[in-house]
Amino acid sequence: MKALKQARDRRGVSQRRLARQAGVSFRALQMIEAGQTDARLSSLVKIAAALGTPGPVVQAELDRLIAEDP
Repeated sequence: MKALKQARDRRGVSQRRLARQAGVSFRALQMIEAGQTDARLSSLVKIAAALGTPGPVVQAELDRLIAEDP
């Protein structure tokens, strides 16, 4: 997920640290960032909150999911 990775990179936070702070597994965060899996909304909110940017990150993911829905 591009918005999540960009937010993490802007803050200079590693995937391991963010996963730990958000209470999600490192592997889950890797897969979400790589677009290999869709994040559950609850996980996405925790990750975004750990980054301090819940609104923009969650909205970007919701917009993407809506755009993909036929």
